[in-house]
Amino acid sequence: MPDIDSAVSSLRTMAAVLDTDFFTAETRYADELRRVGEDKEKDEQQKRDAILLLLLLFAFLAYQEGVEDGGAEVDQDTLTIAQRTLINSFAVSQTEFAAGLAKAMAEQDKADEAVITANKKLSETVANTSQPADVKAEAIEQAKEEVKRAHEAAQSKQAIVERRITMWKNSLRTMRALGLAWAAGSMELTWFYGDTAHCRTCLWLNGQTHPLAWYLEHGYIPGQPGSPTLECGGWECKCGAYDNRGIRRL
Repeated sequence: MPDIDSAVSSLRTMAAVLDTDFFTAETRYADELRRVGEDKEKDEQQKRDAILLLLLLFAFLAYQEGVEDGGAEVDQDTLTIAQRTLINSFAVSQTEFAAGLAKAMAEQDKADEAVITANKKLSETVANTSQPADVKAEAIEQAKEEVKRAHEAAQSKQAIVERRITMWKNSLRTMRALGLAWAAGSMELTWFYGDTAHCRTCLWLNGQTHPLAWYLEHGYIPGQPGSPTLECGGWECKCGAYDNRGIRRL
């Protein structure tokens, strides 16, 4: 796995190539993961490697944005050993899930290729002039059905990839929260429901106000995929912890 300095260097190169600012780590992270998925030149292993690089890139960026949200500054030159260890530990903890996303992306590639093949077969069937009209008509209907099934399968695979990307995007909330905690751990936050079904943990937390550090100490991070402390696991959680100005901080 690359270290933070090389990852940040790659991030700067990426930003220059794309000619854009990385305003929100989570949003840019999701966009870059989609780019990996759409790259048909990469096989499953190459997609996994790209996912791991992006993971470290954006783990750092989310942490940095969290620090800035708390009114402080940090960059790769001023990171302490403890901060580097924190970011690397988070990235390592997520690596086991990279294979699952890469596999889902590779399966989507195969499904997309099946759509191309089905459409090609339909075109060839329509262009075929050697068959009797009734036989040809039946063959065309069969080919259309194959195209329909291929499209449905591809859409299903795409939906799976998108769900996984959303979970990866949400995982960065942990790093943003840790960065914010480093800069402003005493900030008071109130937990509020999101627009979804609620587990008993979120029901209990709703309306409670605590310092940011308290939420992190107890592991209460809304929307954290695979959360061991939220009964819902954080997978579909849309709750948030807000400061006294109504700004979501967690």
